[in-house]
Order: sequence, then C-alpha cells, then structure tokens
Amino acid sequence: MVRKELNAIDDEINAWKDTYEIESLTELRQSIGSDDLTGDERRERLLVSTGGAGRVPRGA
Repeated sequence: MVRKELNAIDDEINAWKDTYEIESLTELRQSIGSDDLTGDERRERLLVSTGGAGRVPRGA
C-alpha cells in the first residue's frame, strides 16, 4: 500500500516537472514570478506549488 502511494507521488512530481519544465519545487515556486506567464499560468503554478488541485508538491 505505501509503495503504491509513493509511486503515485513520484509520478505526480515527474508530471509537474515535465509540464512546467523545472527540476525542483523551489524552481517551480520561483517561476511564478516570471514575466513570461499570464495571470492564469501564475495562479496554476501557485496552486500546484502549494499542493492544491490534487497535486503533490508540499516540499517534494
């Protein structure tokens, strides 16, 4: 059971790394301030970086 949950977390982390082209949670948080992003993109990254929307990050 625990192994399955850990694998799911790993899959989720890899998904946001690919989606946002970053390598760490810190980098995801730093990207929120990018001038290249729309307001909606910033809000989405903020939500993901705080573990919202069914996502994992919280210190990942």
